[in-house]
Amino acid sequence: MKKTILITILIITCLPNYSQVINGCVSDENTKQTLPNVNVFFNATTIGTITDRYGNFKLIIHENRKLPIAISAIGYNSVLLSEYSAADTLLIFLTPKIYELGEVKVYSKRTFK
Repeated sequence: MKKTILITILIITCLPNYSQVINGCVSDENTKQTLPNVNVFFNATTIGTITDRYGNFKLIIHENRKLPIAISAIGYNSVLLSEYSAADTLLIFLTPKIYELGEVKVYSKRTFK
């Protein structure tokens, strides 16, 4: 009985150690500054994380090891990684998205009272 309880406890405590983690850092391609609060997730799922204030992230791989990883941030073009390895640290550079607006003309109408 003691052996069964001991083996069960060991299995429960050791299982999280076998899960693989993808580590990486997200930076701006032009300035090379790290980007905080960037979304990093498995494409077509709700499993993901965000980068910390230094641009670093850790994404745990469970059954999603075949899905591409999507990296997106407001004001930047998104990146989709289909080839990655948990053994390597990913260095991802996002390019800024440039919005070009048309010309705006402002007219005023003068009123006297």
